[in-house]
Amino acid sequence: MKKISLIIVLLIILNISTGCGCKKNKKENNNKNKENKIELKDTTIKTEKDDSEIYTKIVNSTNSNKYIKKISLRFYDKDGAAILESVSDVNRELKPNEIYELKYNTGINIANADVSKTQFKLIEE
Repeated sequence: MKKISLIIVLLIILNISTGCGCKKNKKENNNKNKENKIELKDTTIKTEKDDSEIYTKIVNSTNSNKYIKKISLRFYDKDGAAILESVSDVNRELKPNEIYELKYNTGINIANADVSKTQFKLIEE
């Protein structure tokens, strides 16, 4: 009887110490999600009369340097209609976690743009 109890206790300890067969997430998987991620942050529009200026931060959230030749930005109004598509020169290599601040003068009034709906496309070399 004592041998059976001892074997059960050893099996329980072995099962607990090895993680009960549960799979653990590897940090490598999290890094793969960041592999090709360039983000726009803090996009704002300042308008004076019939002219708007766009301010945004381009963030390289990858683990490698990324060269960005140009960025195409598309802005939408609150109803989802496209109101402006612009292409801005960046011509810059961003290091991992580097932030590049972009300022772009539109030449038109886009005060009614909903910056949360902004879309972008990178033109890289």
